[in-house]
Amino acid sequence: MGRPRKYTPRTLDRAVKRYFASITRKVRITEQVPTGTYDDKGHMIYQPVPVKNSLGEEVWITEYLVPPEVSALCEFLGIDRSTWANYRDPEKNPEFAEITQQVYERMKAWNERELLTRPGKDIKGIVFNLENNYGYRERIEAAVRGGADELLAKLAEQGQEAGV
Repeated sequence: MGRPRKYTPRTLDRAVKRYFASITRKVRITEQVPTGTYDDKGHMIYQPVPVKNSLGEEVWITEYLVPPEVSALCEFLGIDRSTWANYRDPEKNPEFAEITQQVYERMKAWNERELLTRPGKDIKGIVFNLENNYGYRERIEAAVRGGADELLAKLAEQGQEAGV
């Protein structure tokens, strides 16, 4: 019989939320709107105004101060990465499935957002992480002239020539 668990589903949920709160902040989106007045040099004076969505609600985003990482989460929780992997296993620990899936989805969403919004071309690490940890695959398509039947006939012909 092993050691007792460090977390119950409730305490793990609170600790995970605290981890994300420690690495994020909420930022209100604003835009600069001209006030109609000018400074003493004749430049238009602008004022930040909250951006509203189509529902008329102010828009806030979650800004990450540091990237969310499984290893940093484990360090924050005071557990080993293998313990986190056990928590993530729905067969062994179904009571943690919802919490660990939320963490997985939130980290995946961060990676997707970074892939789409990161300036420049420094996205190799993001692509690597998405492919190796979130099941993404690069899809490569090849155009075939003449259709599948013609391609199969050519392959069969080449196989006969090679003695296969």
